[in-house]
Amino acid sequence: KIGTYDPMTNPATVELDFDKALHWVQVGAQPTDTTKAILSYKGVMYKNHLLKGVKKGALTEEKAELLFKEWLEAKEGKVAAKAKGLEDATREDSKKRLAAEAEVNEARKAEFNKKKAEAQAALEA
Repeated sequence: KIGTYDPMTNPATVELDFDKALHWVQVGAQPTDTTKAILSYKGVMYKNHLLKGVKKGALTEEKAELLFKEWLEAKEGKVAAKAKGLEDATREDSKKRLAAEAEVNEARKAEFNKKKAEAQAALEA
């Protein structure tokens, strides 16, 4: 077992043993389409691509690490922005529902007071 995936959370929760996954991809494991998407999301496929470039001499190991760290920071920023956006949307939705509920309560209160005044007027008459 190299990790878990929980699609029921938003954004989806992916726990992955990065080094194990990278090892299996390097020794020739062929991931399914879904697994490949998850590995790409976590950066395993990109890291493998960079390491192949190092083996071919196209990159130095330091340059590959730098590129991967930059990619990882950008990815974490995107995920954090999505989580914040979802949190803000949830908060805004809660505010709207609370305002709508307060409006309904005020209408009910006004209707109740109107009926109460009518009943009071009927008793006095």
